[in-house]
Amino acid sequence: MRTNLATSVTLFAAFLLVVAGCNQSPDSDIPPQSETQNSTAASGDVETSVESEPTAAADSMPAGLKELDADDRTAAMQQKVCPVSGQSLGSMGAPKKIDVDGQSVWICCDSCEEKLLADPQKYLAKLEP
Repeated sequence: MRTNLATSVTLFAAFLLVVAGCNQSPDSDIPPQSETQNSTAASGDVETSVESEPTAAADSMPAGLKELDADDRTAAMQQKVCPVSGQSLGSMGAPKKIDVDGQSVWICCDSCEEKLLADPQKYLAKLEP
């Protein structure tokens, strides 16, 4: 009987995590941005692609990034991922810009804001080149 109750509680908790937003733990191993930049650089520079092929870049851009103005879109594209969840910015709707210690940081969704502000140095370190 206790096993069934424990299983039910575990399944319910997992369901709530999926429904609540981000599907990755804030403590997951997210590579620093420099590693992400290196893999992107090998496949082609995003900024160059946008300038040389605006239609193709706009088609492959996550829908959430299209909701931002040009300056914010450029900044979010340079950051690429949410430092809290590791999700691609724009993949969960329009990313949100938060000011942390005088630095603009993009997050994928509202549920990442509390985690970012609770331990800013942990997440800012993931954005260092």
